[in-house]
Amino acid sequence: MSTRLPPTLGFFRDFARLFVSRLCAIGDLEERRDDVREAMRLRSGAARADGEAAAAPDRSGDWSRVVAGGWLEETLDGLRRPEGLAAAGPGAA
Repeated sequence: MSTRLPPTLGFFRDFARLFVSRLCAIGDLEERRDDVREAMRLRSGAARADGEAAAAPDRSGDWSRVVAGGWLEETLDGLRRPEGLAAAGPGAA
């Protein structure tokens, strides 16, 4: 296929072609199916078939942390002190 597509669609066409060709190159794919299921189960933290819970580490902090930038950090630091709060005028009501 060499139909001219917009860049985004062309990228996904090329990606799909590469994905399928690499997938087909794995000879023992059917034999590896259980390994993939086990890896997905371990990653999700689901219980094993014998009922024992998986000991998967909690990695939610790796991607869910919010860090204040310089300006916000400085503003919040100023508001934590009484003199900073006194200078913050609420404006007209």
